[in-house]
Formats: sequence, structure tokens, C-alpha cells
Amino acid sequence: DSSSNVEESMGEERVKKDINYKKVKDFRVMAWNGNGIRSLINKGDELRNFLRDQKPDVLFFPETKGNSKTEEKTQNDLKSIFEAALPDDSYSFYWSYSEVPGRFGNCLAINNKYKVEEIRYSWRKDEIDPEGRIIIIKVKRVSFVQDKGLYILGLYVPNASTELKRLQYKLDWMKKLRKTMDKLKAAGNTVIVIGDINVAPTEHDLANPKGNERTPGFTLEERNQFKLLLSEEYVDVWRERNPLGESDPGYTYWNTKFNARIKNTGWRIDLVIMDKDSYNQNIVKDVREYPKYLGS
Repeated sequence: DSSSNVEESMGEERVKKDINYKKVKDFRVMAWNGNGIRSLINKGDELRNFLRDQKPDVLFFPETKGNSKTEEKTQNDLKSIFEAALPDDSYSFYWSYSEVPGRFGNCLAINNKYKVEEIRYSWRKDEIDPEGRIIIIKVKRVSFVQDKGLYILGLYVPNASTELKRLQYKLDWMKKLRKTMDKLKAAGNTVIVIGDINVAPTEHDLANPKGNERTPGFTLEERNQFKLLLSEEYVDVWRERNPLGESDPGYTYWNTKFNARIKNTGWRIDLVIMDKDSYNQNIVKDVREYPKYLGS
């Protein structure tokens, strides 16, 4: 039972100096991991309430578990929920699919008052990730730091799998992610990563660290790779704002067994990451999780 609604609210919006300066009150980047988009659609009231309450500018859905050959109904159903919840707004939707139907996949929705200048479905512009784990957008003429562009990377990071069979694949995947982040940042952009990162970074990020030291998502190898992903250049935004996490552990995932959600014996694996240069400009107003929405 995974439910993640992680919000990053930006304060002042600035645009490139070659067009008119513009301000908006908030720019809200959010994610909801419903562990299958149909489960969210079938419980439409929960998603409609969330949309009405939060009015996200960008909403990312990791792990949609879609099928590109039969997805027209799902796409239309999701669009209808957005239209019913926010009749004064319109959204564009970007979908990524696994080559294996019903596995992995993502969706990203963006309010049409913002335009997408570039869209990628892999680390390279001319490739498509075969598991549909990557949606990268550049938002046109939007900047939170003077003269910087804005890239949002919506990700569903691979699981290390049973018996850690995909551990090395995951570690290599995270290295490619870091290279991509560095390239976008070096080109003069604010970089935001949001979604299911599938790593609990520290012992403060899950309820039972001792019993999960060789569990996928908390192995030493994955935690070390996450440290390298951030190094001195990027920030785990929620943890930066909640350095100890004792009062609010920030869990975003609970196993469906043993009443884990009721007991709040969860994991914090759905994260927001930002380049430190941009973060240090005090552009993040708030970052939080929303456990009251139970759409998964």
C-alpha cells in the first residue's frame, strides 16, 4: 500500500531575461504513487478531492503499471477526473510505458498555463527507456533562480528485487541519473527530481532498520549510492527540512501486510531532490507528505 504525495511549493517565479518578468504566488510540484494508476482512477473521489484541495501545477504518478496498447480508456478516465475536479484549468499528460504490459510506467500532468519546451523518456533525447521509468520535462520560459531554466525529472527508480538480483542494475541506473542531473545543472538549469526513488537513505527513513539491512531499498550498497547521488551538489529536500525526523518520520510507503499503515511502520522512499545551488536561493516554500489521502 504505497501512497506518496510529496509537495514542493516554490515561492517566486522568474522568467528568462529575454522576455517580460513574471511572478506567480506558488508553483506546486507533487507526486502520488498509487501503485497502479487504475487503482487511483477506480477510487476517483479521493483523487478528485486531492486535486481540488491542492491544485498542483505538476503532478507526477510513478508506477502506473499501464499497457501502451490498451491505454486509451485509462488516459481518458484520468483526464476526466482532472476536468471534473478543476474545471477552470486544463492539463497536458505525458505517459511512459514498459515494454512488458502492466509493469512499471509513469504519468506526468502539467497545468497548461505552463508549456513544455522539451520532453524526454530516457537519459538521452533520442532514446526511450524500455521499462518506462523516466519522464523528463523542461518547462518553457520558467525559472525560479534568475536566468536558470527548469527541468523536472519524474522517476520510478528500479527495485533491487528479490535476492537482490537487480542490485547492480539499480546502482548503475542511479549513476546514470547523477550524470544526467549534472549535465542539466551544468547547462544552467534548476534540477528537480521527484518520484519513487526506492531507497530509504538512512536509518531514520524506515521503522525497522535493523530488520531490513539486506532488504531491497535499504541495503548498504543502495544507501551508499544514494549518498553519491547527492554528494555535495544536491539536496534531499524533505530531510533537509526535517534533519532528525523523529516527530514526523515522513513515511510514504507501507507494506500491505500486518496493518503496517495503521501502525505507521513504513518507509520514506518517495523523495524530492533539488540541486543545492537553487535550493540555497530559498526558493522552496514547503515540502510535505499527505497521508490523509488513501487512494492506493
